[in-house]
Amino acid sequence: MKFTFDMTVGQLLENPKSRSVFEKYTPQLVHHPMIGMVKHFKLKDLMQYAGKANISQETVKKIQTELESLS
Repeated sequence: MKFTFDMTVGQLLENPKSRSVFEKYTPQLVHHPMIGMVKHFKLKDLMQYAGKANISQETVKKIQTELESLS
């Protein structure tokens, strides 16, 4: 399976491999009580708001690179 920012948050969090990337870089979001409200959004659509969630562009790039390297 190829992991990309075109997948939904729910798809990425359901898979143990991709979920571990988010737990590594953004554990506060993975375990946020309102995460269910964004599970149907594509990750690329949410990443434009990363700065508002105190997630740097550097961290976003690391997440993207690591997701794309998973197989």
